[in-house]
Amino acid sequence: MTKEQYNKNKQNGICVRCGSRKAIPGKVMCAECAEKVRQYKQDNTKWAKEHNFCPRCLKNKLMGDEHICPECLADAAIRNKKSREKNYGSNHNYYIMDISRLKESGLCRGCRKNKVAVGHTYCITCLIKKRNRRRRDYQNETKNFIPRSERRAYGLCYDCGNPLDTDKGLCKKCSLEKAKNFKGIRGTNAYWKRDNQMLGGVSHG
Repeated sequence: MTKEQYNKNKQNGICVRCGSRKAIPGKVMCAECAEKVRQYKQDNTKWAKEHNFCPRCLKNKLMGDEHICPECLADAAIRNKKSREKNYGSNHNYYIMDISRLKESGLCRGCRKNKVAVGHTYCITCLIKKRNRRRRDYQNETKNFIPRSERRAYGLCYDCGNPLDTDKGLCKKCSLEKAKNFKGIRGTNAYWKRDNQMLGGVSHG
């Protein structure tokens, strides 16, 4: 069926699949064709699940915990972006309106189905997932982290953690930055005193 015929049948309330029977009110297909399509999709989904194939394209194997293949995921993202720009003006506008709708209905902005926890915009389940992700990310970022108090022993700048290029506790860059930002007499500045003591130097004053 051509695009022109599809649009003509749709406008006249005729099934766009068989082109003969009346379409279900508010739909584009008749009851018989709609049931055939539903059964066809159900059979495809079942086959894809049993053989670990993407349920959309039925040609790409799924890896890990994927639900659809990367190609179909990318295509869906492009279609969604175009649809949102057409209906809402931009992705940002859609996002703002979507968040507002979820907030008004009291639904979690993460899973979009559970009720939010008191004082939050996420449900308990999603809050726990977010906390665990932050904890995991922090552990990954700091697994090679060296505390400031130990940096000089490793030949690292106390302030930025980069390799030292001086015989002091600070590298040249950090030394210049400290000197540039310093105001007044060093002996009267508690910040400099604390830094000097932590670096193993002698505080003045």
